[in-house]
Amino acid sequence: MPSPPAAGAADTTIAESATAEMTTAGATTAGRTTAGRTAADITIAVIIVVKNGARTLRRAIESVLGQSHPRVQLIIIDGASTDGTLEIIASYAARIHYSVSRADDGLYFAMNEALSVCTANWCVFLGCDDMLLDSLHLVAAHMSDPDAVYYGRVARRTDGRLIAGRFSALRHVVNAMPHQAIFYPRSCYRERYDTRYPILADSALNIRLWGRGVPFRYLPFVIANFNDTGLSSRGDAAFEADKARLLGDAFGPLHGLFWRVWFRLHLWRRHGLRAALSGRRPASR
Repeated sequence: MPSPPAAGAADTTIAESATAEMTTAGATTAGRTTAGRTAADITIAVIIVVKNGARTLRRAIESVLGQSHPRVQLIIIDGASTDGTLEIIASYAARIHYSVSRADDGLYFAMNEALSVCTANWCVFLGCDDMLLDSLHLVAAHMSDPDAVYYGRVARRTDGRLIAGRFSALRHVVNAMPHQAIFYPRSCYRERYDTRYPILADSALNIRLWGRGVPFRYLPFVIANFNDTGLSSRGDAAFEADKARLLGDAFGPLHGLFWRVWFRLHLWRRHGLRAALSGRRPASR
């Protein structure tokens, strides 16, 4: 995964403003009991998948270890890094719940491995170039359904804009849910990311779960400050080719048709008529 520039003052400003919004939204919910237990009893795993992310990994780890929520498990899956990442991981060994380093076949192979070892009540995936805001205690206070996927919002690192928000079946046609703000319950750990999609397999999984009737509960909290110039900002040709079918299987044929029309208009605006007619993004140079 490519490493972005180091964090600057802008990241701090974004984090402070987003945290203030979260505190206001969650001020009346602290201490709420969930399924016969208190919010403090809920264990949340934060999973970081990394390869050669030494420039930003320490900041990501510190954002996890600095959470106010008392029961946080940090899981790190490394893809045989060679840039100093392993030394950073080793320096936090006493505070990491589980870590492993070995060569793999890509991002979602590593994320699938993480799901196979995770034992927490819920888990969330954080990029090595993202930063988790102090949000887990607010999220835990709302986790009343042990089989629900809970999700919130994220702040873009480049400009501080808050994105995502409440989703619907129709919104899946044109947007992707940010994985840094999605908390999957233990009942979903047996699911696997489809590794045919190298960049947007998380979107395919969310469409599949939503269409199957897994409850998705929106929480009005900003969960993370994410790097919007990283890997996930690129297209995924394999996913885009299959998305109409995935939407159709999950929500019905009209959603698939809507995607085909919307995507070709998007290609026309961004890349011109030839791309729109082909239905594919032009090859990167």
